[in-house]
Amino acid sequence: ANISVAILEMKPQYGWTALQEGIVMGGYLYGYVLSGVIGGAFADRIGGGAILQVGVAGWSLFTILTPFCAPHGIFSVVLCRALMGLFEGLCF
Repeated sequence: ANISVAILEMKPQYGWTALQEGIVMGGYLYGYVLSGVIGGAFADRIGGGAILQVGVAGWSLFTILTPFCAPHGIFSVVLCRALMGLFEGLCF
């Protein structure tokens, strides 16, 4: 939910169009969709606790990095959001 608030300031600051805003918002989903099954398979092999720790650590890291990626272009923000989704998907 934090990007839905932050994007209100980021969109005019970086000159993003409505399409680019949608791509940034959807970036999270790209990673999240890919990681659900992968996380379950890894949890079966090495344990849910380890996967949860990795997921939360990665998810937190990419949450923190998102505002620092924005000045480097939309691709870096989408990549950061996709990686955030990937790690969060491991947790669920």
